[in-house]
Amino acid sequence: MRYIKYIIFSAVLLLAFQAEAQVNAVLSVENETVVNGNYEFSIMVRTANNNTGGPLYLGNADFVFNYNSSLFTNPTFEKISNSTALTNSLGQDATVNLLVDLNLSTQLNEAAENSALGDMLIVNLNGINPSDNNALMNNIPRVDATSCVYKVGEFRITGLNDPTTAEAGLIWVANGPIPTDLFSYDENTLDGERVNLDFENGQCTNTLPISLLVFDGWNEGDYNQLVWKTATEENSDYFEVQRSTNGTDFTRIGQVQAAGNSLQVRSYDFQDNQPHLGISYYRLKMVDIDGSFEYSDIVAIAIKLRDNIAVFPVPTSTELSIVYDSVITGEITVNMVNTLGKVLMTRIENTAQGFNQFNYDVSQLPVGAYFINIIDGNEAPIVRPFIKK
Repeated sequence: MRYIKYIIFSAVLLLAFQAEAQVNAVLSVENETVVNGNYEFSIMVRTANNNTGGPLYLGNADFVFNYNSSLFTNPTFEKISNSTALTNSLGQDATVNLLVDLNLSTQLNEAAENSALGDMLIVNLNGINPSDNNALMNNIPRVDATSCVYKVGEFRITGLNDPTTAEAGLIWVANGPIPTDLFSYDENTLDGERVNLDFENGQCTNTLPISLLVFDGWNEGDYNQLVWKTATEENSDYFEVQRSTNGTDFTRIGQVQAAGNSLQVRSYDFQDNQPHLGISYYRLKMVDIDGSFEYSDIVAIAIKLRDNIAVFPVPTSTELSIVYDSVITGEITVNMVNTLGKVLMTRIENTAQGFNQFNYDVSQLPVGAYFINIIDGNEAPIVRPFIKK
């Protein structure tokens, strides 16, 4: 019924959205293949190279095709996956629902009294209409200005007659009672406007090995946690995680394997178990298989100690470091205890007001779990576990 109402009120809608947005979008059908007698494909959307209107926020968007029904016997149109690779402004999965119906073309032809529409496939990206700015930023799928492809979804048409079929004649419906329509939303007024659309086939051309959606991090007391997401990856090899104390001179502290080739949102994480006192600066070196690379933006993380103490790295094999934020100049007692409660080491350490770091050689300890027990005057002891590997 949604589409019947769409046709009835099409004149009203066209008047309401007659002013086209400056956002330009490119749509394509890609990854067409035959799997187990079914014709499978993906729908892609991206901002065009000549986009001048900023990010594209997708509300209720219609993706409409004609296809060659003579290639199929009793076909059905199905979603391969129920989610998309589109995210919101925060880089999180957006609230989306893909509605598909192969037989809807019959209802459309009858309602429009137009038998020349042909056999149609219709996908509706049912991102909610924003009621306020928070809803827009948190729930509406967003395509930014990186000018590369975002996968809307993967689909199949069943009942293919010939498994050697190379293509099913998928053609975008750009005009008619229900054309392919995308709408963008103004971040301030929440008004929706039609987007200028281009239709093309083929893979997205991306000069970067990785299209990075988000790179972020925070302190967890004993370590700094880094997370990032990619929208697409093409021939990507690995991520080199780099750290700096001044934001200028970086050194490698770790490496994370990349996906290689992907058109889905991929999530990664890295834990820095030996953060610097004060502020640590991080960036990613995103390396392609041919050796080419790009750097991410820089993320700065300040240490925020839990109960004034951090113990790292955990696990460790040689050296254990303790950072203690002292309120006054004085001294603390540091005990190292095993799981049976036996004290293996006791040290009296002098502290200055502020951050203090103490290093201990644990290379001779047997592999296992241990505890650091810190006593500062009459305060209750602070206990932190660590693992010797």
